[in-house]
Amino acid sequence: MRALVILALAALGGCTEADLSDASFVQGLRLLGVQAEPPEALPGQTVKLTAWVVDTRGGAVDVSWSACLLPSNGVANPGCTDGSGNGLVSLGSGLEIKMVMPTVDAAILGPPDASYGVYLPIVVHASAAGDSLDAIYRLRARVLVGPGCTLEPPYKPNCQPNSNPT
Repeated sequence: MRALVILALAALGGCTEADLSDASFVQGLRLLGVQAEPPEALPGQTVKLTAWVVDTRGGAVDVSWSACLLPSNGVANPGCTDGSGNGLVSLGSGLEIKMVMPTVDAAILGPPDASYGVYLPIVVHASAAGDSLDAIYRLRARVLVGPGCTLEPPYKPNCQPNSNPT
């Protein structure tokens, strides 16, 4: 009976059509995703970045890319997208660019994850028809490796850089 009451309350006030409309429909300017090839790079290695962006109004979309070199907590420094431009290094513009992974201190990129990954925040700025958006893509920088592994080949088993899809 308690479950029935909770379900009835949720149906009456918790979930309405308006709650899901913004998330369920792609409207206006939207960044659907970013793809990096390779998805993990050594300093000095070239990476191709592709923005999957759309403006449902049919207008042309301008995309610019920057690396954020501000100290990070592992996600991204809020200064990366505050409009000041501080700490940003321009990488280029267009739906697809090639960049060279900079040499960065792993400590600036924040604490490593469980697989010793640290991430360079890449700021994607898209604009179309008077609308704009900023997003952060976290590009895995191969500057740390797990115990017994090396940064460069030859790689031991379970030490290879991420090369999805394989």
